[in-house]
Amino acid sequence: MWGCTSVRIVSSDGSPVYGRTLDYSVPFQSEIRVVVPGTYFQGTSYYGPDRRGKTWRSVYKYRGLNTTVLSELSGWVVDGINEKGLVASALYLPNYSRYEDPCREKVDETVGCWEVVDLLLGTCASVHEVRKRLGSVVVAEQGFPVVVDWIAPQIHFHVVDADGNDLVVEYIDGQCKMYDNPAGVLTNEPPFDQQRRNLERYAGLTPRFDTSSSLRQNGNGFLGLPGDYTSVSRFVRASVLRRFMTTPRDAAEGERLMWRIMGSFDIVPGIERTREHRINETQWTVVYDLRKKKMSVRFPTEIVPQSFFV
Repeated sequence: MWGCTSVRIVSSDGSPVYGRTLDYSVPFQSEIRVVVPGTYFQGTSYYGPDRRGKTWRSVYKYRGLNTTVLSELSGWVVDGINEKGLVASALYLPNYSRYEDPCREKVDETVGCWEVVDLLLGTCASVHEVRKRLGSVVVAEQGFPVVVDWIAPQIHFHVVDADGNDLVVEYIDGQCKMYDNPAGVLTNEPPFDQQRRNLERYAGLTPRFDTSSSLRQNGNGFLGLPGDYTSVSRFVRASVLRRFMTTPRDAAEGERLMWRIMGSFDIVPGIERTREHRINETQWTVVYDLRKKKMSVRFPTEIVPQSFFV
């Protein structure tokens, strides 16, 4: 139902650029939301009639994309960048995600998985601070406070900071798992460690012309590279593109290259259908220049992306 691809590259001058697609089978109706320092947030817990959890105020300004399908969820972003150049994204991880067990004694430090991106963008300046923050909160196994039959809140997180540090956060079997991400890529299921192991099967792929191949065509060094839309294949393809691309000189060149990379993962309407027979498609693509704190987003009806600075 919800397939996404995210990629982080670093230019020769050290500038990180990050891009991701949001692919979904129900219109997400995302809007760009701006959050200013001092904004109050009420998190959700498993306990009590009002299910109140952790409260916090944003320290940093940030800009992100939300969903407006239900007004109750429109206040939370699924992807964004803050004034320190930290990017946080939520990507679908079905069949594997199980968050931490609820703890009545830690209600004041409990949030729902859909609240994590706002918490990180509003209170963290780096991947190092994200690690500390997630070590001090409980991301509890719990349902939405409203009934949303077509969303399963099973997600993992891709976090990148202005120094290019890259972190994947997953909740598996009730435990928080954090992985350094030298591959700079994330898609969906299976979990990240399994994706990395599967990637090893493609270590022999090369952009060089394979003189031993019977297929005498440019690109024959990539024979066997998967081209389907499954999350496993997208992970491999994104990793290979990132590994062998020509390194951009600076952030501006990196942005242009990232749009080309993201175009490789654009799901055209009708080409992919869910088990419920819904049409899955790319609903938006976003690219970030983390040093300049710049966000550029393109919706399907737009030819040129909209760009904003935090």
